[in-house]
Amino acid sequence: GDQRVLLQRIDGIEPSQTGTSLREALQVASGLANPSKQIGEGVVATAVVTPKLLIYTDGGFGDVEGFSLGNLEPEVLVIGPPPPPYARPEEGKAPPSRNPSDNVAIAALQASRNDEKPDVYQLFGRVHNYRDEAVKTEAQLLRHEPDKPGGEGTLADAISLEIPPQSDQSFKFDVPDTGLAEFEVRLTVQDSLDADNRAFTVIGNARKARVLVVTAGNRYLLDTLNTPTASERADISIVNPEQARGEALARDIRDGRYDLILYDHVRPEQPPEANALYLGEFPPGPAYANPKDVQQPVILDWDLAHPLLQYIRDLSLVFVAKARVVDLPVGATSLIESNQGPLAFIAPREGYTDTVVTFPLLDGSTPNTTWFRYISFPLFILNSIQALGNVRDASGDGIAAPGKPLALRAETTDKEIAITSADGRGTDKVGRSPQGLFVYDQAATTGLYHARWTPDGLLPFAVNLFDDRESDLATRGLVPAGTPETLAESYKIKIGYNPVAGTAKVIPVQKDWWKVLAALALGILLLEWYVYNRRVYI
Repeated sequence: GDQRVLLQRIDGIEPSQTGTSLREALQVASGLANPSKQIGEGVVATAVVTPKLLIYTDGGFGDVEGFSLGNLEPEVLVIGPPPPPYARPEEGKAPPSRNPSDNVAIAALQASRNDEKPDVYQLFGRVHNYRDEAVKTEAQLLRHEPDKPGGEGTLADAISLEIPPQSDQSFKFDVPDTGLAEFEVRLTVQDSLDADNRAFTVIGNARKARVLVVTAGNRYLLDTLNTPTASERADISIVNPEQARGEALARDIRDGRYDLILYDHVRPEQPPEANALYLGEFPPGPAYANPKDVQQPVILDWDLAHPLLQYIRDLSLVFVAKARVVDLPVGATSLIESNQGPLAFIAPREGYTDTVVTFPLLDGSTPNTTWFRYISFPLFILNSIQALGNVRDASGDGIAAPGKPLALRAETTDKEIAITSADGRGTDKVGRSPQGLFVYDQAATTGLYHARWTPDGLLPFAVNLFDDRESDLATRGLVPAGTPETLAESYKIKIGYNPVAGTAKVIPVQKDWWKVLAALALGILLLEWYVYNRRVYI
């Protein structure tokens, strides 16, 4: 009821670099504005006034799918310039996928070693031009020093770019391997959003996985783990089931010393404090209490998009003699499907991940499958070490986005670490989680952050925008003038199953002219004072 307080609160909202999610706001509005038919005790409402939901937005968010508006009647008021009138594309050409906006953004940045020169890193990037005209700019490579967080950096290289309208342009820098190094790529173009004109990466910051293998002596598995590639990615300890039950090793497992524990046809009494890969066995717990034995299941399909199965193409050739299948627990995802049920799946477990292959490699001393004869078996083991072992290769970390929690694995036994913000002005203390991770959720802006611990531990990491939805500044939700009815729906914002057409309202605002008149009067008084003091008569 107090408009003055409302305006103060609106003016107090500060812009951030985090992404936009309309779903949470809709859930709050739905809970507050969908009244029950029952009012008071035993009094039934005869009518319910349909509440209006006003959404003030530039449309910079994804469609909200699977949401029921209930009694809410949405009205989208689009903030920002309207789109240009609809122009029919030339014959044989597709219509433009988006309206132009005044922005140029670094859309991607990654690093990898040069295959021909192992002592050189290659930094690959991509820049997108959202304007309707070509842009000439310069991509500058700057090197940052870990002991100067928030500094400007030192110019190391630069590349001139000419980006066509509504198109991409790639770039590449060659960087010698000098150990741990922090780099920034910066565009010199002036546009409406600065946050995506800078991108950051850290190279030379490798970390091996700590892997424990519990096996009775499976030579096919041991041959895979003894390869140079496996040794480069992980420090692997191999023990038999009896050794795994020893007090010292059991304590290390409980304390989360290992990143990944591989159980080869062995079932532990308690789930480990680590990610786990089970070959031919199920994790402990009631969800796996009643498996069903199946004979000669035929592999029909597998999830090529999953990191554990990337590059794997030959599973259809694999023969399996015996397996056990279960109904997948809640939250589990099937990896390998057969005609008799899932032969491999992945399931979350209190901050960890259990990966299960439901058939053993060996039935006693007799092979139970031909999988180890194909290249897909060592690929699967190496993918598991990479994905489940928290491997951080020397070409930089994965993508971290502003406002998203980031799990850090620091090589320390300390209970907390200190993380310096991207601008170098603030430091947060982060405690260790029960899973042995340090979860940092204060990375609100892009830049280079530094985690430190005693005596001289250092873990730098980069946070980048890399969000096409945020970088595209064109308003969304308004249907361009002259758009055919068959295409009009594609311009609307979809909430649940309802396309909502946006409106642009011009609200009259009272302008106070007294300030201008007062300034003019003051100017006349000053002129008279000057003339009087100079004794100049006109």
